[in-house]
Amino acid sequence: MRAEEIEDAASILAWLTALPQGTAEERETARRWAIVIAHRAALRCLPTYLDYVLSASKNDSGDEIIKAFRALIVSSCSSFFGEEDVRRSARAVNFEGEPVAPGLAAKAAAQQACAAVYALPPWLPVQRSIEFSCYPFFEQIPGRAFRYDATIIEYASDPDCYSLWPGDEEFSDFWQDRNPLLSKWHENVSPKLLDMHEGWRFWVNWYEASLYGVPFGTNMNGAIPAHYKDHQTWRDHAKLALKIALIDPADWDKGADHVNALIQRIVEQHNLAKDARALKEEIALLKERLQSVEHRSHNNPPELVDETVAAQKEVTIIWAALDEAEQELERPDPDPTVLEQIGRKLLVAAKAIGAYCASLADVVVKKVVATGAVGLTGLYLAENAESIALFAERLSQFAKSLGAP
Repeated sequence: MRAEEIEDAASILAWLTALPQGTAEERETARRWAIVIAHRAALRCLPTYLDYVLSASKNDSGDEIIKAFRALIVSSCSSFFGEEDVRRSARAVNFEGEPVAPGLAAKAAAQQACAAVYALPPWLPVQRSIEFSCYPFFEQIPGRAFRYDATIIEYASDPDCYSLWPGDEEFSDFWQDRNPLLSKWHENVSPKLLDMHEGWRFWVNWYEASLYGVPFGTNMNGAIPAHYKDHQTWRDHAKLALKIALIDPADWDKGADHVNALIQRIVEQHNLAKDARALKEEIALLKERLQSVEHRSHNNPPELVDETVAAQKEVTIIWAALDEAEQELERPDPDPTVLEQIGRKLLVAAKAIGAYCASLADVVVKKVVATGAVGLTGLYLAENAESIALFAERLSQFAKSLGAP
């Protein structure tokens, strides 16, 4: 069966079960694609679910909503379905029964997608997930979305790297202008979530990344690419989703306010580790520039050579401190005292680099050093010193939030 033949839930299930399954590797690949399609189907009806729950105005609406988001982020970890800790997290997601109304379909569909992560074979929970996700729609609408996902898979790509919905032209016989689910999300649901508490910001951003097929943290203010191909950014996206999916079930059971506060800490820790890695790359380039200036020392006054050697030492200290910060931040429970010490060390080194920049400017003016390399290196140093100082302050603030003195 080919992707272009898919029209409804029954035909996407037929297409999935017809995938090659002769070897263990093929069976695991078929499972992964089945869960990816079920997960994306649940994501598509999430705005309807959220609108339904938020409109009910119940005091526990946040705790109900977090159950749906929990199931969705666990079922999003398709790169890690073979790992036992992910399967444990999926098992901990309780299935609370069939949806009693079409508006409640997303949560039930996502919970069944989680069941497919550990079920052998996965086809019954996949079938139930896909069928639940069709409840809020005319059947032709999810059918065309299923065909879109299957076509991407047939072309040996990952649907998660593409927008959640095909283009509006696919549905011109159902809506005249914009997808009403997108309008419901942007104009009604996401503002209500953020009005409830700023702690829902992560979930709003995570859902919008899924909606447009981009990694978490992508700037949504600019042009959104049709297919985002930055592999390192996608790896960071997958690592962050995994960290949240693996939150202890006891923490999830404490409700939305507790979990969202914990997620804010996880996201900040993840971003600091990512920024430490990026700054290390910048500092490596800076070391090369300084070495280039030193190698040209016969053209420069002695004062400049001395300052350059001193700056190289500070830059080496900064790189080592960033490396230490990255390693500590990658730990599940980083030591706040260690992070605070690294922050202080980076701040001292950044100030020393700032002093070097001032001395460099003084030498250039007094000795009339007419070399573009020196001037550009000074500017590059100044920019990096500012970036390092800002990172050091963020690191210290994070350490204090963890209990550092």
